[in-house]
Amino acid sequence: MIDIRELNKRADEMRLNIAARGVVADEEEVIAEFLKAEFYQPEFDAYRETFSTLVYRPDLSNQRDNAVRRGLLFRRRGRRQDRHWCRAGSG
Repeated sequence: MIDIRELNKRADEMRLNIAARGVVADEEEVIAEFLKAEFYQPEFDAYRETFSTLVYRPDLSNQRDNAVRRGLLFRRRGRRQDRHWCRAGSG
């Protein structure tokens, strides 16, 4: 049996450890990468042709594009209020 509270505690500890190393990621970059990885999902069928370039070649300096990407991703994953993004790496 899996203890969800223990998993959440471990996830929080990992986030703190990563953040302490100074590798906090930009939210727009994280959203762009998540969306890029999930854009093949059926939920995006109606949007794929229109937004393919925006997803696969993101311009993170364009605030309108960032808002569209955020909306597309939240359409699949829902809105989260407790975001704290960290960059994971090897080493």
